Formats: sequence, C-alpha cells, structure tokens
Amino acid sequence: MSKVKKIYTSKSEISIKVLLGNGKTLRVAFTPRTMGSSVFMTDDEEIQKAIELHKEYGKLFVCKNATIAATASQRTEQPTDNGQQPTDSNQECSPEGKPEPKIINVGSVQEAKDYLADKFGISRTSLKNREAVKSAGVEMGVVFEGI
Repeated sequence: MSKVKKIYTSKSEISIKVLLGNGKTLRVAFTPRTMGSSVFMTDDEEIQKAIELHKEYGKLFVCKNATIAATASQRTEQPTDNGQQPTDSNQECSPEGKPEPKIINVGSVQEAKDYLADKFGISRTSLKNREAVKSAGVEMGVVFEGI
C-alpha cells in the first residue's frame, strides 16, 4: 500500500508537541514560509494520527492536502467513497484522503516557480532546475504541463 503524504499548514510559525501511540512525545517543528506562515509534511501514519489528535488541530493548523507516493495512473484507479474522483488538491484531508493531482498548464519553468512560490510559499531559490520544480509540484499535489 502506498503511503499518503499529508501537508499541514499554519498561518503562523509554529512547533507543537504530539503524543505518539507508544506514549512518547514528539516535537513537530513546522518549516517557516513567506509572510509568517509555516508548513509540515509527513508520510508517517503514526505522526499523522498524533497531529490530527492534537487539541489545536483545525484551529492553529490544518491538513491542506494529501498526495500518494504513487504514479498518476494508480491514483486514478482509486475512487472516493461516492465513486467520484476528487479534483481539488487543496481539499481537506480525510484519514483515507487521496486527492488526484491538480494539473497546471505553464509556459515555462519560471512560471511554474512563480506558481509554487505564490500558492505554497516555496522559496524560488530552492527551485534550482526543472526537476526540482516538478518534484516540488508533486509534493504539493500539482503536476505541471508544458515544462
């Protein structure tokens, strides 16, 4: 079974302490982004469960999307409960949330960089080449066409 990568975002720079299933605690530090927001990504199901049980979940931070570490063809073969495919990569996560990647048409790598920076707060300097841009897009649930 493919692991689901969930992306948690906050409107401020935060770090939280969560209680794991074995009784131990874990400090989760969100990565700061532009304009004071922050993001944390993980595909570890135990950490995801602990984060979603945190008392501030849904208030201080939310899960913005989930992507599967699988090919796009595998994603399209997994319908949702109502038999329809999800289309918005920014939909709220469910424990089994597997949204289809959002396809964005761009004319250049620079356009794709601008989209990632504006939409997700990713630093343009971290997007050094076409492969880095594509990879960051996949992590955010976006597939760029045209590059």
